[in-house]
Amino acid sequence: MEYQLHVTKAIFGDTIPLFTVAEALARHAASGYGEFSIHGPTLSQIRPKHIAGLLAEANSGNLPVCDAHGVRLQAPCKFGENEITSLFVRHQHLTDWAKANGDVFLVHDIPVEVFITDTDLKDWKTGKVIEAGYFRVMMSGGGPGFELIEGDQPAPAQQAGTEHATGEDAPTGKAKKPPKETNNWKMKIQVEATSRFKRLRKSGASPTVHSIVGDVAIWCRENDVKTDGGIYPSARYLQTHVLGGKHWTPPR
Repeated sequence: MEYQLHVTKAIFGDTIPLFTVAEALARHAASGYGEFSIHGPTLSQIRPKHIAGLLAEANSGNLPVCDAHGVRLQAPCKFGENEITSLFVRHQHLTDWAKANGDVFLVHDIPVEVFITDTDLKDWKTGKVIEAGYFRVMMSGGGPGFELIEGDQPAPAQQAGTEHATGEDAPTGKAKKPPKETNNWKMKIQVEATSRFKRLRKSGASPTVHSIVGDVAIWCRENDVKTDGGIYPSARYLQTHVLGGKHWTPPR
């Protein structure tokens, strides 16, 4: 079989998120192995099977996996389903594993634009700033929507003679007016997510936010739904900032 993987190399280098591999396997199967369009309910139902299969290969050591820094994790292991988002595989290891199974993974680099801003470390209860500029937030035009990087080096906003990423001019300290919201993109996404949840439940599936964000991210690209910054939100960004936790409640 031939599978397509889409990865932002600017962020991941030569490692590939294991969930991306599982998603490629599930999508290919849900499309009749490339014969038809992807069938959403089928994809939701078979995705857990492909996740479990990859984790079994990782736990046994047949498929060498690593962490986000590329450090190999020694087998045997006992990775659970919830841990797949923290597991990665090096491109060469995936190629070797696929070849042994008679498969091929074609890896495509997603073009990326990077916007770096500062964000503060805050007390989650009071909202009080504990340390200003503690994180560097990297927004991308493809792949994961954000990465949090502990910032030891000064951010652009702290360097003299440069424009602050937080919206202040370095020479004067005068705050710029925040950009006006140009569209209700979050509401559009939440309406689509609600519709998907209802359809999936009606078909007998048990959807979760984690199981639909990949499809919703694709829907955003297909329907030209962008953030106020003009980028397509990724699955991880949607799960964290649009459909997760306090942002949205799935329909009962």
